[in-house]
Amino acid sequence: MELYDLTYREMVAVVTDTEATMISAGRKFVENSTRVAGKTKWHGCVDHLLELVTGIAFKDLPESNGTMSACRTMINFFNSSSQAMAKLLAKQSAGRAVKPIQDVATRWWSTWSMCDRLLQLKFFLALLEEEGDLTCNLSLDQWLIVAD
Repeated sequence: MELYDLTYREMVAVVTDTEATMISAGRKFVENSTRVAGKTKWHGCVDHLLELVTGIAFKDLPESNGTMSACRTMINFFNSSSQAMAKLLAKQSAGRAVKPIQDVATRWWSTWSMCDRLLQLKFFLALLEEEGDLTCNLSLDQWLIVAD
C-alpha cells in the first residue's frame, strides 16, 4: 500500500484466496480499515466460493434419488479396474475413445464435466451392462436427472 501511496480510506475492497491464512489477512485489512474510519471490504476468491456453492448444489438431494452417488460409484468402478476401462474404450471404435471423468471437490466445473462425459458414454455403458461387464449403471430416472 505504501509503495502505491494508498490508504484504507481509498481502498474499497481486498480480494484474497480463501485459504485460512488469507482469510485471516482479509480480516486484518478490514480491521485496520475500520480503525482509521475506512470502509474496506474483504472478498474471498470467486473461484473458491463457486466451488463451495457447487459442492452444495451437486450433493444428492431427495429429488435426485442418489444420482450423484451412483455417478461417482460408476466412475470409481472404471478408475479402479484397468480391465473395465479397457472394455469401455474398446466399445468406442468409431471416433476418439474417451474415459469417464472423475469429479474433484475443489474444481467447480468437474462435476458438470463428469455428468457431461457420462452422457456422452451412455450408449457404451449400456452395452457393457447388457454384456454383464457393468453392474453399477444408472437407472433410467437417474439418467434423466443427469441430463437435466
